[in-house]
Amino acid sequence: AFGGDGGTYDIGLQSLSGAMERGHQMLYVCYDNGAYMNTGFQRSSATPQGAWTTTSPVGKELPGKIGHEKNLTEIMVAHRLPYVAQSSPHDPQDLIHKATKALAVDGPTFLNVLSPCPRGWRSPGDETISLARLATDTCYWPLFEVNEGRYRLTYRPRHKRPLGEWLERQGRFAHLARPGNEHVLEQLQRWVDEEWDLLLRRCDEIPESQWDKAASRHKAEPFVMHPARPHLASLGEPLTASMTSTATGWDDFDWGRHSGFGEGEFED
Repeated sequence: AFGGDGGTYDIGLQSLSGAMERGHQMLYVCYDNGAYMNTGFQRSSATPQGAWTTTSPVGKELPGKIGHEKNLTEIMVAHRLPYVAQSSPHDPQDLIHKATKALAVDGPTFLNVLSPCPRGWRSPGDETISLARLATDTCYWPLFEVNEGRYRLTYRPRHKRPLGEWLERQGRFAHLARPGNEHVLEQLQRWVDEEWDLLLRRCDEIPESQWDKAASRHKAEPFVMHPARPHLASLGEPLTASMTSTATGWDDFDWGRHSGFGEGEFED
């Protein structure tokens, strides 16, 4: 079964939860583009904080969508399914590998797949794959699987990129460069950092004795958003503000075989 994030995170969650709890033999694939795109860009519970949509407008009172998105992948894990995974179209090897595993499992399985939308994200169509790749390199959309309750990363960036590098290439976040909205970017980066650290712990990637040390590695670095490109012009003010973000490097990490889809490593 296939569904978008609106029909999966929101409208269809009750039915999806029931099907998963009953143990039907099925694979459910969610294409997550972060909004109700086919009806005109309304917010869903998968919409990132700060994003512009027609129902989370940008103005003096609101800097886009309020609050972080729902973590549907973890909600599916809470159903104790035999297999749950996140993937992205920029890495077809990872996606094919996970779909194959999900189809071979006895019982209900779930794949959450990032699905960039040029119209809703206000980004060029030819940047779809690079945006998907950058979502994983910033750790906004980590690639991992949960097999019988055991977490495993399937991709770990060599160098974790600042989240602002992903945001600045989408017109739906252009307003975050305006004076007064800096705190939204800071909140977004902090949330991504915390979620990433939590995932690493679940995957046993950071020994418990090093948790405090790992958290201290999130050091602020200056990040300057580039001037607006043509596809961002419809949002009004250009992207000129300097913004502070954080990034974590993993210089000493060697994951194995290179995937061939950008910086980082991929493991079969």
